[in-house]
Amino acid sequence: MKVYKVTYTAYEKGSCMVVSEGVMPVHTSSSYEAEETVKAMFSGLEVIIRHTD
Repeated sequence: MKVYKVTYTAYEKGSCMVVSEGVMPVHTSSSYEAEETVKAMFSGLEVIIRHTD
C-alpha cells in the first residue's frame, strides 16, 4: 500500500458553490482507488479531482 495525496474540489450538484476542497491523503494500492475513495466520501456532490500524487 501507498499513500496518495488527492487534490479535489467538491461542488453542490448543478451549482458552482464549493462545499469542500483540499488535499486528502488516502492509503491504497492505486491512484484510481484513491480518487474513487475521495469521490465516495462526497456522494451526492460533484467532485473534481485536480491532481493525485
